[in-house]
Amino acid sequence: MKRLLLCCLSGILGGSVSYGLLHAGAGDGPQDQDRGADGSAYLVVADVGSGERSAGTAPTAPIEAGAGERRGTRRDLGLDPLEQLAANDPRAAMSEALATGPYWLRRDAVERVATIWARRAPVEALAFVEAARQLDPATKAAVRQRVLITWASTAPTRALDHLLSRDGQNLFFNYPDTALAFVRVLSERAPAELLGAADALPPGLVRTQLRDTAIPALVEYDLELALREASRAAPGRDQQQWVTHLQQPLVRADPQRALQWARDLNARAPGSFLDALRNVTSLVKQTYPDRLAEFCAIDPDFSVDC
Repeated sequence: MKRLLLCCLSGILGGSVSYGLLHAGAGDGPQDQDRGADGSAYLVVADVGSGERSAGTAPTAPIEAGAGERRGTRRDLGLDPLEQLAANDPRAAMSEALATGPYWLRRDAVERVATIWARRAPVEALAFVEAARQLDPATKAAVRQRVLITWASTAPTRALDHLLSRDGQNLFFNYPDTALAFVRVLSERAPAELLGAADALPPGLVRTQLRDTAIPALVEYDLELALREASRAAPGRDQQQWVTHLQQPLVRADPQRALQWARDLNARAPGSFLDALRNVTSLVKQTYPDRLAEFCAIDPDFSVDC
């Protein structure tokens, strides 16, 4: 049976030293009498001077391993030695992290070191992760994604350059979930740049997914810029992507402008944007039911509701 000896000072005034034996497990002879009915351990407190058991001992609450970190540890205070080492020598820190056990602690350590390394030298951090044979596939996937997301967050321009490289584009085929997570962060940090990079690519999977992520991000980031970009989009799929993502935000921002925008689209290409016109009209009716009379006066499509 495992025993944990707990030593503490009972108090300066009393001047005595007390100790306790915390019993865990069962089947060790008379020690079993120091357990509660629920199987939790008794905390046995004794005074060294008298050697007698204190009266009124009671079962402690069941102790759960891994319930959380102690308050006041070096990590709580921002003094984690592994992270300090990673800031100065990430390779040495990664070697220590890889030697950590058990598995869940090792994975946490590796991800923390990789994050710090990615802020400092993302190319080196990513190369290390890809070459590390010590990492199991699940850990490697998690750490790869952590490095790329950190890179996109801290240096989006350089991260975008990587995304457009052969290795970056291969992410979409080899690790699609990681690629999309990477692109989402880039779209939050630099939506216009991401869209420009996407438009420069030849038609294909990567271009489509970059545009599908960049366009709604740019619409939320700068509606006016998005409308200008949409007006310059090539007819066909590129223009249709803009129309799809602009409808609801434009209705929220300015319903009259949204109606005019949809009518103009349909006028320039009769029939091509009829669905867009219907969708915008429907969205306006749903969003502003108390303004139908106002819209009826300017839009014949509302005549059925007037």
